[in-house]
Amino acid sequence: MALENIVSRLKGIYDRVIAGAVLIGLITSLAYLAWHVGTVQTAQETFIAEIDGIRPTHPEAQPVDVAPFEAALNSVRQPTQFAIAKDGPKMWVPSARVQCVDCRRPIPYEAEACPFCQAKQPVDPKDDPERDLDRDGLKDVWELKYGLNPRDPSDAEKDGDGDGFTNLEEFLSSPPTNPADPNDSPSIVVKLCVQSLVADPFHLRFKSVIKLPGRDNRQFAINTRGDSKTYFKKIGEEVEGFTLHKFEPTFRRAERFGRVMNIDISVLTLKRGDKLIGLTKGKGVQYNEYTCTLLFKADNSIYKLRLNDEFDLQGKRYRLIDIDSDVGHVVIKRVLDGLDLQVRKCTESSDAGTEPEVSSSPLVSKE
Repeated sequence: MALENIVSRLKGIYDRVIAGAVLIGLITSLAYLAWHVGTVQTAQETFIAEIDGIRPTHPEAQPVDVAPFEAALNSVRQPTQFAIAKDGPKMWVPSARVQCVDCRRPIPYEAEACPFCQAKQPVDPKDDPERDLDRDGLKDVWELKYGLNPRDPSDAEKDGDGDGFTNLEEFLSSPPTNPADPNDSPSIVVKLCVQSLVADPFHLRFKSVIKLPGRDNRQFAINTRGDSKTYFKKIGEEVEGFTLHKFEPTFRRAERFGRVMNIDISVLTLKRGDKLIGLTKGKGVQYNEYTCTLLFKADNSIYKLRLNDEFDLQGKRYRLIDIDSDVGHVVIKRVLDGLDLQVRKCTESSDAGTEPEVSSSPLVSKE
């Protein structure tokens, strides 16, 4: 009976019991939160104090430079904008980005150095001074400078200014010349080459000495090969481009026809430039003259020259001063300023037609 009375009373105050329990739980939770907030705040203050108190171990350590990071962050926050119409609203667009070659982070396409790690970035191919897109031997930057097409390989063999030199020859000259200016051309040796060198055996022979009345009484008889012609000259005079330089009378005793005789082996020396040729009386000379045939590929003109011959080319005068028969090269001197230029052998692709006949005449001919 007593249990039933207790249950009956609890039913009467059930709502109050539940409300009281909930209230007690809320008060407990609030008390716990208030205590926890105070603990977190104390821990945060302690952490900040510890961070502020940290000092670099190494005395030369410098604070981290955050400027590159801030610049990169700013570029992200403010991307490139384009106006949809003049004075109209702008449209936000993403900027072109590439990976840094070092740290691999995304950086602006046009960046010369990475804003994060400061690593230098590769040059844009279109700005590469060594780029040759059409592989015609002309660098793109040079072609663009003079209005040529870096995507057209055929323009390397064109001659835009009509000076006889291709664009490739103008580019390869040192220094490169202007392919649009006919007055700015490469050296002529770009177009000049040795087409042939033909040995012409020396044909002068010292024949005899003629004694004449008077103080300067010696005259020398000089024959051409085959005795086709005889010159009578004195010391200091010229014969076919050679000057009679000096005479050394010499005799050698030898037995001939059973008798001891004086054999005349006198030497008459000829000179041309720095070259000396000794002619022994009655004997031939083992010496070759060369006829050089030069081809000027700009207009296919041909010059036949011997040593020390002069010729005109593109309004300037030149002299052939040296011949290297072993390698087929020659040296010409520009008379105006004394500049020496080496001319090499023609390649097979540069030879024009058949090899011309070589004349024995020392005069210059232009065909």
